[in-house]
Amino acid sequence: MKKKLIIFSVITAMFSSIALTGCGSSTSSNSTAKDNAEPKVENVVKVTKASDKSKVPDSAQKRKDTLIIGNGVPGGNFVSFYAQTLTDAYVSDAVSDGLVDWDDNGKPIPGIAKSWDISSDGLTYTFHLRDDVKFSNGKPLTADDVKFSLELVFDPSFSGAVDCKSIPIKGGEAFKSGSAKDIEGIKVKDAHTISVTLEKANSSILYLIGTTIISKDYFGNDYTPGNTKGVEAKLQKPIGCGAYEVTKYIPGQEVDLTANSYYWKGTPKIKNLIFKATTEENKMQNLTSGATDIDTFDGTPENIDQLKSMGFVDYTTFPSSSIFYIGVNCKDPKFSDKKVRQALEYGLNREQMAKSVFKGNAYIINEPQSKAHASYTNDVNQYKYNVSKANKLLDEAGWKKGSDGIREKDGKKFVIHLMSSSTNAAHKLEIPIIKANYKLIGIDVEPELMDLNTLLSKTDKKDFEAYLMGTSLGADALSSNLAANFKTGAPSNNMSYSNSKVDDLIAQAYAEKDESKKTAIEQKIYKIINEDLPFIFTYQPQTVWASSSRVNGVKFLPYNSYPHSLFKAEIK
Repeated sequence: MKKKLIIFSVITAMFSSIALTGCGSSTSSNSTAKDNAEPKVENVVKVTKASDKSKVPDSAQKRKDTLIIGNGVPGGNFVSFYAQTLTDAYVSDAVSDGLVDWDDNGKPIPGIAKSWDISSDGLTYTFHLRDDVKFSNGKPLTADDVKFSLELVFDPSFSGAVDCKSIPIKGGEAFKSGSAKDIEGIKVKDAHTISVTLEKANSSILYLIGTTIISKDYFGNDYTPGNTKGVEAKLQKPIGCGAYEVTKYIPGQEVDLTANSYYWKGTPKIKNLIFKATTEENKMQNLTSGATDIDTFDGTPENIDQLKSMGFVDYTTFPSSSIFYIGVNCKDPKFSDKKVRQALEYGLNREQMAKSVFKGNAYIINEPQSKAHASYTNDVNQYKYNVSKANKLLDEAGWKKGSDGIREKDGKKFVIHLMSSSTNAAHKLEIPIIKANYKLIGIDVEPELMDLNTLLSKTDKKDFEAYLMGTSLGADALSSNLAANFKTGAPSNNMSYSNSKVDDLIAQAYAEKDESKKTAIEQKIYKIINEDLPFIFTYQPQTVWASSSRVNGVKFLPYNSYPHSLFKAEIK
């Protein structure tokens, strides 16, 4: 996935990826994931209940007021604007709420903003805030806190994970440049009313500004415009308006939280949460022994069988919120011709990859969208494995096989330097398959293994030929994915891909108020990406969340982060 988040709402459920977190995935243990799954959340989310709740370990039963959740290593940035790890994102979701909430399909519904009005030109959104919301320190939340939260990401010294260029608030750029003291388009009407005026209509604006309100009184106390260091110094112990508050952070190990007694939806039933760092090597044992209550796993039949054999575990499966791919530098002469990129897709045995990495428990993907999303179409070229077709396309592109079987053009051999994470177990299984597949079509692959941070840095700087990665997908296909990854010059468009038709369609989709028409435009973009292939698509794994049956009320869904439901959870 990308190193930085493009919008506020990406944090909620879209961080899952092999690249950063070690993908958790699953499906049934006796069959390959079906490629024709209906693209509706209610049809792709499957919950399997525990067969014997009496088997809950004694060590877990003794924890009457504490829920322990296995996660990746926390990074210490517990405000979504700054979070760059999955665990930090989850902690932020537990600690802070936003203007809007999200339904099970990831659609915006009233939250702290109990309602909002939209002007006839679609440019001004007036939010009417609840008057009963307090931060975890007991101080009331007002429109000034919303204004502070929105303006923070436009501060010229802001170093977090939000690209403010994607948020078209009137006057935002002037504020960022330092030529204005306030953002013109943000107006506090009264203590519980605030309006946001846009430069141009944007159908995704609620996803872009709807989440995470932080306390101006707390974070703004040590803040001056142009210097956000005072804000950043408090990221490990934020004051939020969410269900929980952070009480302790042990770097590399865990984050401890306690219930916010002022929470506007009611004091959470479980008093304490612990987000505990687990690894692929110990997470199954931790769940088995009762050291953790919740965790996520790779979707192999072996893991599913182990979860079933425990007896006391409920588990939920659905398509991952990430898709995986080989990214190519479209400005590199080797990859500038889309016939070459199409040959790379035809020449890759993705079924073999899915069987090797996930024992078949993954979907083959051909468009930049999850099978769980309502806009998923499948009405695109399926690029079935076809060596003959790949060879033909490469011939047509002018790459001819030499005496050694490796293709050449203009005196240069076709060699792909493929970057990947040195610690990624999936990549280690994928690379030999990629090498063998591409050798059959006259292409040599030279792997370049490196630590993840180096890999992310190189992709951000576009210092690469090709790389293995995954990208997160949000409920709003446009803002979280299409505009972020494929718009010309977009911050996460590491492939240097550019197509004026795609850019025009993105603009049309942002301006379209009718949801069905917006979806139709997005599907046109999927088809163009399927033909142009700046991503060489591989697969979308299944995700499996396992939870001790002693815990009730936590919902695991593709487009709504599970910490949003923790306030309703109970320990039986």
